[in-house]
Amino acid sequence: MSSLYISKYTGKRLHESTDEDFFVEFAGQMEAFVELFGYQGNSIFFTPWPEYDEVMTIDSEVTI
Repeated sequence: MSSLYISKYTGKRLHESTDEDFFVEFAGQMEAFVELFGYQGNSIFFTPWPEYDEVMTIDSEVTI
């Protein structure tokens, strides 16, 4: 089925697409993720480590 797919942005079939075509096609989604999650940088390896919150480690379930 994927061989029938033709991109409306590049006009190419999936097997004809390059990495640059992929970025063109999904630029809108990538921009939305950047805006939504506030990603600032070129790689996930340079993002700061999440902060530790001890309140989140407390077990809130009780077994009766």
